[in-house]
Amino acid sequence: MPRYVSVPPGTATTALVQAASRREEAWAVVHEPMSGRQPAPGLRLLTAVVVALIVVTGCGTGQLAQTAGHVTATNGAEGSVGAMLVRDAKLHGRLPVAGDTMHEPGADVPLRVTIISGASPSVPGVGADRLVSVRSPLFAGGRVTGDTRIDVGQAMAAGYDEPVSSVTTTGTTRVGITLLGLRAPLRAGMTYPVTFTFERAGPLTLQLPVANPDFVVPRADGDPRTTR
Repeated sequence: MPRYVSVPPGTATTALVQAASRREEAWAVVHEPMSGRQPAPGLRLLTAVVVALIVVTGCGTGQLAQTAGHVTATNGAEGSVGAMLVRDAKLHGRLPVAGDTMHEPGADVPLRVTIISGASPSVPGVGADRLVSVRSPLFAGGRVTGDTRIDVGQAMAAGYDEPVSSVTTTGTTRVGITLLGLRAPLRAGMTYPVTFTFERAGPLTLQLPVANPDFVVPRADGDPRTTR
């Protein structure tokens, strides 16, 4: 007779126990006496296939129970130009207002990004640079507020309380970066071209994703000062 074990419902273990019980039932069918006759080879093969399918189905059910509901955070874009390292760059996201639309035309959209000077401190002045502008063809313009100079070994963070990067820095400057006048709907799951222009290193264009609103890092507080 098949054996059933009582386990808490809604767990991966439940699926595995049920699969094992079904396997025992199928096994009992294979070994059930047939009036003194052995089952035909074709029947034995068919039964073995059924048993294998039951086991695979049970294992699959347990795996789905373990992974359901997990959501992957949006990874930001990264790149480099000259000594400037751009890390985890993404457009501000919010809950969709219509379908997959994150922002409607006319909206101003902040950026989240960490920019680091990766030059060697042994070469004076080489790594020091300044973020001049941030632009995108999807927007009418862009605004950068705060002190945008980045010295050797320093980081500049927009939209994050702390710089998001594996690079060790000696200090962080917090700024605000906003793209102005959205020309078309900004949609979830899409990437959009954004160009960061530095005084020395020059332009760097990256495809920025829209940040998942469920994994947004709080923006830093402060009284930004407008720069050129």
